[in-house]
Amino acid sequence: MGIGSPVRIPGAGHMIGFERPGLVNRELAALIERAAPDLTPGRSKGRSAA
Repeated sequence: MGIGSPVRIPGAGHMIGFERPGLVNRELAALIERAAPDLTPGRSKGRSAA
């Protein structure tokens, strides 16, 4: 079921995706910074630098 299915954020995933498309980028950016700070160049220096 995980393969090919859209990523769902538990609780607010449906709200973010459909009601406020503008927030999707911000939410994804926040998730990416937390999950993989090394993949976000220059955005989270202090966290991954240590």
